[in-house]
Amino acid sequence: MLVIWPFFQSFTNTYADIDTLRSRYEEALAVEGIRGLVISTRPDCLSNSCLDYLERLSRRTFLTVEIGIESMNDNTLMRMNRQHDTSCVRQATKALSCRGIITCGHVILGLPQESEEEMLQQAWQISHLPIQILKIHQLQVLRGTALAKSWEEGHFRVSTSDEYLSLLARYICRLRSDLVLERFFSSSPMQMVIAPQWGIPPSILNKKLAELMGEKGWHQGIYAAP
Repeated sequence: MLVIWPFFQSFTNTYADIDTLRSRYEEALAVEGIRGLVISTRPDCLSNSCLDYLERLSRRTFLTVEIGIESMNDNTLMRMNRQHDTSCVRQATKALSCRGIITCGHVILGLPQESEEEMLQQAWQISHLPIQILKIHQLQVLRGTALAKSWEEGHFRVSTSDEYLSLLARYICRLRSDLVLERFFSSSPMQMVIAPQWGIPPSILNKKLAELMGEKGWHQGIYAAP
């Protein structure tokens, strides 16, 4: 039997009153073959009424809530105009964990003005969050954004594929070993992407990552903080 989990992905899918959210989620769950939901949102858009409803929902069906963390550096979050801080991330993940809800975090490596040391330190911070799944993305510069204007003015550079793979491998080594890593690369529509223009399929990048870690004798958790 085919099992389908609708993914409420684009935008902030808990940013509505509870009646509207309940109507959307229940409509999806009523479709034949649907066995659960994946809901993507921001850490600052989880009201208590929403959390309580999600808890009830998780007891009757499969549910994963994905949180856009992006960075564990407050200065970066402020520069990127995220309108939340790392304390908000910790509160949101703790609130979901206390309700027994499977939680996935999203992070971006290569954000402007973040050093490699700061990004590697982030892996240890992520490992201390009560999340079960992590998605890691490279920075992508998309047309028509403030980030694109900043890149065009030369305020920052994006990584080459080899630079990103090297950073990613070291980042993975610092993540706790029981954290499920669901994705390593973002793939926005090519017509929207200004940089980086790697031109390498994710399947090849995954293979190169595995080869790099194998050559170094590295694996997830080898350098994880206690």
